[in-house]
Amino acid sequence: MVESRLGIVAKILAVAVANGLVTSEQAVKWADKLIAQSDSPSQNLIDASMSRHDINALVSAFEEYAAELGAGDSPAVSRAVLAYYSEWFDGNGEDGPRIAGVLQRLAWSEAIPSGTTREEMLSFDDSYDLASQGILFRHDVDDQLSEFLSQFRGPAP
Repeated sequence: MVESRLGIVAKILAVAVANGLVTSEQAVKWADKLIAQSDSPSQNLIDASMSRHDINALVSAFEEYAAELGAGDSPAVSRAVLAYYSEWFDGNGEDGPRIAGVLQRLAWSEAIPSGTTREEMLSFDDSYDLASQGILFRHDVDDQLSEFLSQFRGPAP
């Protein structure tokens, strides 16, 4: 159970780093802590720790670590990731476009949670683009994103 939760945290960090919601330094600090606590740390954690200046390698190492622990791309893992971002967005509306990027990444990974569609997940990126051009109101897009994310609030599976 602890391993699967660590895998979900690794997946959340991979997506967060890829979309600029968490710095590479913050993510590496988490990996370093796990390495220090382990007698034989995962090679993927070591790779993450050594990739602080290479975002792509860092994201890849966290993705591999998540998969190693059974938390690869799946609808259940996506649901847990979206539950986390639902809570994040609730008090941090400035990150709407970045969270739209998270949705886009998850939608293209085929890890679409039940009750939603790829098109719905992809639509937010387009909506934020339209809002940046003044065609839509940003607060309306934020409200729609908040409503969409609210379906994922609650305990992680």
